[in-house]
Amino acid sequence: MTGLDTLAAAAHLFGLEIGGPRWKTGLVAVLLTERFAVPAQEALERAMYGYDPEVQAASDEADRLIKTAEHAALARDYQTGDAA
Repeated sequence: MTGLDTLAAAAHLFGLEIGGPRWKTGLVAVLLTERFAVPAQEALERAMYGYDPEVQAASDEADRLIKTAEHAALARDYQTGDAA
């Protein structure tokens, strides 16, 4: 598991009710830095307020990582019998 996977798992775990969107914004910012060499402060500002092809690509990747984390959590719950 990478740091990106950990942020994605947190965004999934906390969901929309308790800060999930902020975790996703952080994940998008990290992806901008990792994938496009955007400096940290600029990455945070663009993740929060910007919309351009790099932000869109980072957001799409963040969504994919969060969905992967969701599937992993569901599989883990199913294996342990915690699935509702």
